[in-house]
Amino acid sequence: MFLLRKVKREYEACKAALEDQLPLEGVVCSIGTRVVGFSIGIPDGEGLFNCVFEKTDLNLRGCGAFVFSSLAKSLLGRFDRMNAGEDWGLNELAFAKRLW
Repeated sequence: MFLLRKVKREYEACKAALEDQLPLEGVVCSIGTRVVGFSIGIPDGEGLFNCVFEKTDLNLRGCGAFVFSSLAKSLLGRFDRMNAGEDWGLNELAFAKRLW
């Protein structure tokens, strides 16, 4: 039940951001023509990038860490800090977020 409430809150946040046409930017990662993940967000205050939406193929080990790292690299030098949200209990994603 907790996970369902969490997913619903995330859905509502995504819906509101997209309806308001926020100036989102980010990365899309693929293997060949197959999209395996994306990470998008918005500058939020001076020197802060807020990663708002990040989805990856959970069946592809390390995908979450790779997508997050790709986003961080694309923002290098533009922001002092990055709010990356939760790691959803994925050890490799938690590790990648600690690196950045």
